[in-house]
Amino acid sequence: MQRRKPGPLNIARRAFLALVAGALPTLLAVKDVNAQAKAWPTRTVHLIIPLGAGSGSDISARLLSDRLQRKWGQSVVVENRPGGDSLIALGAFAQANDDHVFFYGPAGTITPHIWQHEKLPYDPVKDVRPVASVSSTTLAAAVPTELGVNTLGELVELARKNPGKLNAAAAAGLSELFWDGFVARQKLDIPKVPYKNIVEATTDVAAARLQIVYTALPMIQPGVQTGRVKIVAITSDKRIASEPDVPTATEAGYPDFRIAGLVGMVGSRAVSDDLRRRIGADVVEVMQDPEFAKRLLATGQEPQFGGADQFSADIERQTAQIAEIANLLGMKRLHKPE
Repeated sequence: MQRRKPGPLNIARRAFLALVAGALPTLLAVKDVNAQAKAWPTRTVHLIIPLGAGSGSDISARLLSDRLQRKWGQSVVVENRPGGDSLIALGAFAQANDDHVFFYGPAGTITPHIWQHEKLPYDPVKDVRPVASVSSTTLAAAVPTELGVNTLGELVELARKNPGKLNAAAAAGLSELFWDGFVARQKLDIPKVPYKNIVEATTDVAAARLQIVYTALPMIQPGVQTGRVKIVAITSDKRIASEPDVPTATEAGYPDFRIAGLVGMVGSRAVSDDLRRRIGADVVEVMQDPEFAKRLLATGQEPQFGGADQFSADIERQTAQIAEIANLLGMKRLHKPE
């Protein structure tokens, strides 16, 4: 009996079945990934912070963790790992490489590192996947009240008339680099005093042992409240509610002395784009609670709620600002990309 040749329809059908069979493992894998994403979180979520208890980042992280664990039905634990220019916290975060472990804190503890350290315990590109921005910590320049300076312009003029006679201190990382850029642009001679703990510098300013300090506003406010410290400018985009009479550096005529103290949540390379956007959306949702913004404002932080894409764009802008300052100061990039 002669075997009949398959017709065009049968050939097409067999090709289709072969295609489906070949694609089935991929389809099942995608389904499995999607199922895992929908199930997230499946266990405790950790927020690793590079600052100590009571800092602005610590306060906002704990406010956030309370709300997220109610939404997710899983514990959200805040871990403080201060010191080492944030490298201790970043190293622990990167080593975990876990989609349930996040770095939480100022972006400014990350963005200057490539200019300041040759070796890093994390990859600044692969291990920094922005998830959500939460707030902007206000940075401020302050002086002893008895110095008799009331504005940033008056401080610049006093420094020009007295080269080398005013001493300054700035918090390590972004604040220090940004202050150095301001001094260089204004062509000032202001020696910098190193402090292991910037709190000591704020104490010395209040006692008039130090003439200038540039750091986060909450660190300065105790001296302001006693009347011993005067804030001459804040370097945010706009005035803040807790110090409405203090002008911005831009208003004072120094637009280059402006930067956002971004604070937010960053995931490692283990966090997919879809998951980080989903988590970012959850973070923005829970922060809509009016009490959240109220508590932030009380600690000198401005609410700056944004998802993964917004936080990525903000960090890119800050990175560009830092690169400009580093070039101005003649700094070379120490950490090379892999």
